[in-house]
Amino acid sequence: MKNKKGALTDLIVMLTTFFAITIIIGLAYYLFNAFVPALHSITPGLDNAQHQINNSLNMMASNITAAFSNLNWFAMVDVVGLIMIFFITNAFIKAHPAFMFVYFASIGLAIWFAVYISNAYSSLVTNPVLVGLANVPSLNNFMLHLPMYIAIIGFIGAVLLFIRIDYENV
Repeated sequence: MKNKKGALTDLIVMLTTFFAITIIIGLAYYLFNAFVPALHSITPGLDNAQHQINNSLNMMASNITAAFSNLNWFAMVDVVGLIMIFFITNAFIKAHPAFMFVYFASIGLAIWFAVYISNAYSSLVTNPVLVGLANVPSLNNFMLHLPMYIAIIGFIGAVLLFIRIDYENV
C-alpha cells in the first residue's frame, strides 16, 4: 500500500459501512424468523423423529436468540470503532486549509446521503418482516438519528483535520 493517508470521503465510507452492517443484521433476523417456523412445520411421519427434530430446533433457536441479544453490543462496538478510526485518520492527515471547502462539501453530501439512509432504515424497521431490527436499540437510535450524528462526527473531524498538530515534535 503506497497511499496510507485517509481521505476526505472517509465519512461517506463510514456511513455506507453502518448501513451495510444494519442490512446484514436485518437479514439475519429475517432468515431466523423465516426458517425456524418453516423447519418446525416439517413432519417426517415418525413421531419420535419429529420429537427429536423439534428438540434440536428449540436448542438451536435458543442459542441463536442468545446470540441476537449480543447484537446490541456488536453494533455499539462497531459504531464507536468506526468513529474512532475516522477521528484518528483525520488527526494524522495534514490537510491544507484551502481544502476546507471541499471537506465541508463532503460533510454536506454525507448528511444528504444520511437523510436517505435514515428514511430507508425507518421504513425497514416498520416492515413486519424485519421487526427484529427493533430489538437492537443502539443501532435503532444511531440509524434513526443518522444525519445528526454524521454532522457532529463530520464537524469534530474537521477540527481534527485542520488544527495542524505537528506529531514529529511531540
